[in-house]
Amino acid sequence: MKHLYEKVKQYPLISLIFMTAILLVSLPHWQVSGINNVTEKAFHENQFHTTLAQVKALKKLYKGSN
Repeated sequence: MKHLYEKVKQYPLISLIFMTAILLVSLPHWQVSGINNVTEKAFHENQFHTTLAQVKALKKLYKGSN
């Protein structure tokens, strides 16, 4: 665990990007975990991924306009 902490201290931006990516991949799956129908679950998970991609694009667009 100490080794991991040292790497995070050494590369904070890369660590933040890595942790954010893990969250963005796992969040939609976690949100649909209560749905039993496979088709509906895949549809909603895809919708959540689309929404996250739109938020990410808007964030980049906003940063680019400033």
